[in-house]
Amino acid sequence: MMTAGRGGFPGALRACLDTFLRRAAWPGVLALMLLMPALAVQAMVAPVGSGPALVGEVPVPALTNHVMDLSDTLKPGQIRALDEKLRSFESSRGSQIFVLLVPTTGRETVEQYARRVFDTWGVGRKGLDDGVLLLVATKDRNLRIDVGYGLEGAVTDLLAGRIIRDQITPHFSFGDFYAGINAGVDALMAAIRGETLPAPATEDDRPVFMLAPLAFLCLVAPPVMSAF
Repeated sequence: MMTAGRGGFPGALRACLDTFLRRAAWPGVLALMLLMPALAVQAMVAPVGSGPALVGEVPVPALTNHVMDLSDTLKPGQIRALDEKLRSFESSRGSQIFVLLVPTTGRETVEQYARRVFDTWGVGRKGLDDGVLLLVATKDRNLRIDVGYGLEGAVTDLLAGRIIRDQITPHFSFGDFYAGINAGVDALMAAIRGETLPAPATEDDRPVFMLAPLAFLCLVAPPVMSAF
């Protein structure tokens, strides 16, 4: 009778199997042990969903004109034409409309960035808040009409959506950004013209205290000069 002794066939088979497992498993175990610290560090540095948060915040540009193109989309003549139109509208109606083109809003949504620009620029007259910002993010293929409280009755969310959908984006789909912005601006001005708002300030609206020095010169200076 054959017994499964230490030096028999079953013992040799077990020894061979143990050697194979040690040689096959240890390299994998060693590699996993070496990779575990690196994987842990990566998990701490870049957790799931943290990618967009690493993108820098897009700064709000200093307000210098009614139309500002930081995306180099419009031609200089187109910018001047739009700017003059909006300046003339502000002079006649008082309400302000500003247009800003940027390549992207970065990690912020177009709504968040538009509100930040609106508040930083102080769009609209003080106390009336009757301003509108048309923001276009060219690379994001997104845009937003942000409206001050004083014009929410004239430019409702529903109307702003229609202006974007019916007046602006049809031109944008053909790559004509100027025509789209111009059509949107015309629609916004038409809506604001139908709203009853205070007239723009004129020189006759200057406070009385500003005229006091002039009155002093007119009344006091002649007698004083005659004394000499």
